[in-house]
Amino acid sequence: MSDGALWSREQLTELFTDLAERLADRGVTASVYVIGGAAISMSFDARRATRDIDAVVLDGHGALMEEVRSVALDRNLPSTWLNEQAAAYVSPLPDPDALVVFDHPALRVAAASAAPLLAMKMAAARPTDVEDIKMLAAVLDLTSPDQAVAVFERVFPGATLGDRQRLVVTDALA
Repeated sequence: MSDGALWSREQLTELFTDLAERLADRGVTASVYVIGGAAISMSFDARRATRDIDAVVLDGHGALMEEVRSVALDRNLPSTWLNEQAAAYVSPLPDPDALVVFDHPALRVAAASAAPLLAMKMAAARPTDVEDIKMLAAVLDLTSPDQAVAVFERVFPGATLGDRQRLVVTDALA
């Protein structure tokens, strides 16, 4: 693995294993909630690859981020290979359907479930999100843009999609 590479589910698991072993060596534990491409790869589409792991650190933040930097140095990865840059876009509501995708005594990784992932992809509405929107809508058995918007509004109460986002969703689910 190197800077700029796309990581498969197997490579993500390898990174989590390395991170978990380092945390275990320190006698500390951590837990993270992954979103974005990593969550999709780990939970829904093994063919999906990602360049980084967007996450919310739930427990053990300091030690985890130190070991993330250590893994980056040892594996020649960007220091942001696991990052919290997208954490601001996570729903304030709990995700009771989050799936545990990696479980080690020192590191537990849960992935966002389909509804919050769909809502986040709809909010971003980048050209690269269209295929993910289609796939997540199919996982949720949604067949219309209105159904997808209803999911968005449940995940992000009080939020609305702009015209650009609605157009992307309409195109994805037409």
